[in-house]
Amino acid sequence: MVTNTVEDGKRKCFQYRPDDTQNTSQFGDINISMIRQEMYADFVTRELQCTKVNRKDVHTVYHCHFTA
Repeated sequence: MVTNTVEDGKRKCFQYRPDDTQNTSQFGDINISMIRQEMYADFVTRELQCTKVNRKDVHTVYHCHFTA
């Protein structure tokens, strides 16, 4: 990801992930949970898990957000 969700007071993109590891975002029958977040000087890495309601399989997504 190369933009922040809001820049110069304007919405640039939709934040589909939760803000922290304590919450889950839900979109229809898809749940997204943040497992881990590591902050560095110019970027943030996140490990997200996506699951579908009533399904056992889990998909892991590694998200890199450039902040500089």
